[in-house]
Amino acid sequence: MAKVCLIREEARIAMSNARKNVKEAASMGLDMEKAVNILNESNELYEQTEYLLAKTKAEESSQIASYELGKKKEEMVVAQPTVVQPVVEKPKVIAKRINIAVSDFVAHEVSAMDASTIADFLRTELINSQSFTVLERSNMSLILAEQHFQQTGCTTNECAVQMGKILNIEKILIGSFSKLLNVYSINVRLVDIETGVAVMAETVSFSAVEEMSVKIKELAAKIVDKAVAQ
Repeated sequence: MAKVCLIREEARIAMSNARKNVKEAASMGLDMEKAVNILNESNELYEQTEYLLAKTKAEESSQIASYELGKKKEEMVVAQPTVVQPVVEKPKVIAKRINIAVSDFVAHEVSAMDASTIADFLRTELINSQSFTVLERSNMSLILAEQHFQQTGCTTNECAVQMGKILNIEKILIGSFSKLLNVYSINVRLVDIETGVAVMAETVSFSAVEEMSVKIKELAAKIVDKAVAQ
């Protein structure tokens, strides 16, 4: 743009000088044709410069308009919300799954059916943990019945070892389900069949039935954690 303005100014000066030369040539009787040609060339240069200047101004105006339009479009763009994927904690899995069984729990101040149901719930959670190979209750009952073994009331480590050998498992979970006043408790021990030692013991308690499912999941997680740590 600055260059065009400079050319325009030079053309204006050249045209002014050409007009002056024409006047001087006319007054002095010099070559009028030559002076007129210079004037015409100056006029033509000036007109071209004016056209170039107008074209440049139009292009600059168009660029400014395009820039402003683009800026407005950017301002109108609504940022897409970032979707945060929930972090799902993977369950801890034992490298080599341990063969275990869950015995029916002994009932204290609750029905035997309730105690058996609690054992079933815990058995399901241990299966879902993918950390153990859990013997199904129906298979366990069938094997024990064939050997005439009564699992009801089996709460000692010695009894648990005897049951585990019949079932051909590595560890067995024994325990009880009890109620004291308005508090329910689940007590469990995991007994190693080879050594006859309880490798872990845990207790969870709750006062409302609505808490039962959460507490059983919590108990299963504790069993898995301690089994992984061994």
